[in-house]
Parts: sequence; C-alpha cells; structure tokens
Amino acid sequence: MHHISFKKMAPALILAIFFISIDRFLKIYALSYLDGNQIKLIGDIFKLNLAKNTGIAFSIPIPQLALIIFTLIIIVIILYYWLKNINIRQYKIAIPLTFILFGAISNIYDRIVYGFVIDYFDLKFYSIFNLADSLIVIGAIYVGFQLLRKDGTNGKKQTTQSN
Repeated sequence: MHHISFKKMAPALILAIFFISIDRFLKIYALSYLDGNQIKLIGDIFKLNLAKNTGIAFSIPIPQLALIIFTLIIIVIILYYWLKNINIRQYKIAIPLTFILFGAISNIYDRIVYGFVIDYFDLKFYSIFNLADSLIVIGAIYVGFQLLRKDGTNGKKQTTQSN
C-alpha cells in the first residue's frame, strides 16, 4: 500500500479552498445585499442576483430531505474515490475530484443551514448559478476527460499504417 501524499495535492487543495472561500463570501453577500436587488456586471448579460434554489440543477424540484440524503451519499462516494485516488497516486483524477467535493460541500452546507442553495451569478439566456456549481461542473468535465483517456491508449493517438 502506498503512503498517502497530500503534498502533491496541496496546490489543488489551496485553490479549492480559495474558490470556496470566494463562493462563501459571495453567498453571504447575496443573502445580505442582493435580496430584491441586483448588480449589473456586464449590462443585462451577466449580473449578481440572488436566487434561492430549493431544487437540483436548473431548480428542478425534489423534496429537501431526499435531496440532502442523496447529496450526502454522493459526497461520501466522491470522498471515497478522492482518498482512493490520492492513495494510489492518481492525481489526474484526485485533483478534479477535489473541486467537485469542495463545491458539493459548499452547496450542501447551504441546503442544510438555509433550506436552499444560494445562487448569485445570473447569466442571461442560461441560468443562475454559483461558483461552487462551476467547480463541480469543471471537475466533472475533467474527470470525464481523464476517464475517456484511460480507454487503453493513455491519450496517445493510434496510428494505422497504409501503403
């Protein structure tokens, strides 16, 4: 069994903590100052605007208790795979799992404490979301990309010889 090395993970952990700190700050700011107000960052295209999301992605409604239990189960599963990948030194998977884990924890904290997830980035023609959501999506895309690369080619292009 390998020795767990958090030293290689330190930059990802610091970056995740940094982004989640900004997320927490913006969530508190949104609750305190944006209820009924909005701040235009780029005209009507991109604004800071408070949305209390009681559902899942895109505000799809699901009972809160079921959503909390489901999210906690997902967090435990991600934590397990995060620790497993650190243990076997698979940092290309462990690093994006760090962002998914921290983003999920920030959002589940909201759901448990407030009964909803605090969203504040209002992107016209898309949705209202938060930085934790962005970390989850970016992490998930990167994990998917890494898993697709593990299709036996290790990311190397297969070449065929033609005459």
